[in-house]
Amino acid sequence: MTRVSFTDSTFCAIKGLLRLFSGERNIKMQILISAIVIFSSFLLNVSNYYKLIIAVIFFMGIVLELFNTNIERLIDIISPEYNKELGRIKDSMAGIVLLTFIVAMIVSLFILFNKMLIFWNDVSRNIFLVLMIASNVVLLCFIFLAVYIKNKN
Repeated sequence: MTRVSFTDSTFCAIKGLLRLFSGERNIKMQILISAIVIFSSFLLNVSNYYKLIIAVIFFMGIVLELFNTNIERLIDIISPEYNKELGRIKDSMAGIVLLTFIVAMIVSLFILFNKMLIFWNDVSRNIFLVLMIASNVVLLCFIFLAVYIKNKN
């Protein structure tokens, strides 16, 4: 058996992660949402303890998505034709990822809700800031819509 150096193993692991991150739409969306929520926790001045909780639960969701992606690819290699039982396995794996992500969103909302209310009360006194935030939200919606339409075609 050939021994592989630690450097080569690390390089292969990084290459594998980059391949997964670049090729999977769901992982990209989860990373984007995770980054927004984590960034929000910094903006809202949440305690480091809660920031850590938010980061860990989103990280676990992303790890599960990576695991799910590899399981699905393995199933597709083993059985290229449709198999009802393997389809159920793929569906249940996707359900586990979805459930984890929903829990991450609920926990984050629970942690950030009071801070968001306080922030909104402070911001709502400044109409310029409200308009700026609203225009950024509309712009983000247009960007997501454009990306969705582009990927649909």
